[in-house]
Amino acid sequence: MKSKSSRRKFLQAGLSLPAAGFAISPISAQAALSLQAAFQEAKSQPKRSGYASSGNEKTDSKFEKYIARDLWHKSYPQDFHPQVTAPVLGYRMNKDECVTCATFGFSTVPITKAFLMVSKPHVHDWDEFLMFLSGDIANQLTLGGEVEFSLGDSENNVEKFVFTKPTIVHLTKGIWHGPCNFKRVDDPAKPVLFVNLMFPPPGGMQQQKKKQ
Repeated sequence: MKSKSSRRKFLQAGLSLPAAGFAISPISAQAALSLQAAFQEAKSQPKRSGYASSGNEKTDSKFEKYIARDLWHKSYPQDFHPQVTAPVLGYRMNKDECVTCATFGFSTVPITKAFLMVSKPHVHDWDEFLMFLSGDIANQLTLGGEVEFSLGDSENNVEKFVFTKPTIVHLTKGIWHGPCNFKRVDDPAKPVLFVNLMFPPPGGMQQQKKKQ
């Protein structure tokens, strides 16, 4: 008896229960217009503050300052080494982009063929980490080439080192480094990744360029 009563309530509500399931009766024209108006109103509402964007656009969140979205460093490859033909990912200090990254910069350069990147020793007034890594994501333990890199106390007193496996060099402030020579790349499809992490003071890189 209870099941018959429940079925009667469904039928009174405008629902039918065929043997294979149930179907909702068509809504009235007035209800349809009300529903359409509700959707249009919701669509026209501005985004609430702090909502994440659907793509890579900046938001109005107070945390946006911690995010650097434009990671394409414009000097690559136009003002960089012509031997570097693959896309380069990079970030340089920009007061309008990720204000908390003001003392940080990096670049990831895929080296697809042998060439001399830096011909003579030079020095910086900040710390750097130079990483020579594998572009073969399936085999990170091999470098896929050979790199010659020099370190020293002065421009005229440097020692040469040879890397054939993934290597990280920590350049403390004031240490001379270079030349940097990518002697061999085994497979252009699996390049040697040259990653440079820099920690200059605000304006440090610009001041160094003026000196040079």
